[in-house]
Amino acid sequence: CSDPVVTPPSLLVEYGDPAEVNCSIPLKPGTGYWLSWESKSSATQTDSVHSGTGSEISLMWKVDSLTNWEEAENLKCTLVTENSQPNECVSHVNLTIYKRPDSVMLSSLSHVWIAGDQTDLICQIENVGPGRKLSVHWSRADPKENKAFTLFKETSLSDLVNEMTNVNVTVNLNVTARREDDGVQYKCAAVLNLDPVLVVSESQPITITVH
Repeated sequence: CSDPVVTPPSLLVEYGDPAEVNCSIPLKPGTGYWLSWESKSSATQTDSVHSGTGSEISLMWKVDSLTNWEEAENLKCTLVTENSQPNECVSHVNLTIYKRPDSVMLSSLSHVWIAGDQTDLICQIENVGPGRKLSVHWSRADPKENKAFTLFKETSLSDLVNEMTNVNVTVNLNVTARREDDGVQYKCAAVLNLDPVLVVSESQPITITVH
């Protein structure tokens, strides 16, 4: 048999949104066959079609609201035919589910910074996923110089490299206060690298007071 055709072959879906993929075979096999969808979490959806008894050569996988992260792991369409070698042909769908964070909040360990001392910026990210696609970007701006926010640090989260679902993350960044930093603003951002798409969710800025 020939591999069934899945359309689209790749799918990027925001958590909670609807999704659908079509699976088709270009030609009806001359023998009996079985065309089915299989996924990690849902019951298998199948149409059993035999030569001469039906004309179904396509099958749709469809969900009204995609909220199960496991669907992304093994969504595939299978064609099984009688009396042919190989008698099972499989096409996988490259499905990526993502979720924007419920909140991104930046705070400072110290309300007032002392020049020359070290302190931590704390970025709290709630309910974002998948964790393996997440990194944290840090940016700053100096209103005294009328400068826009510029990225100065990126934190990768290697401990989440295998995390397929949503996570809550708190990331600290150690910085040394300088007297000229008085009035400087900082922001952090949760960044989902969904290649080639970047989904960026920023915190509100905080303003630093340095003594």
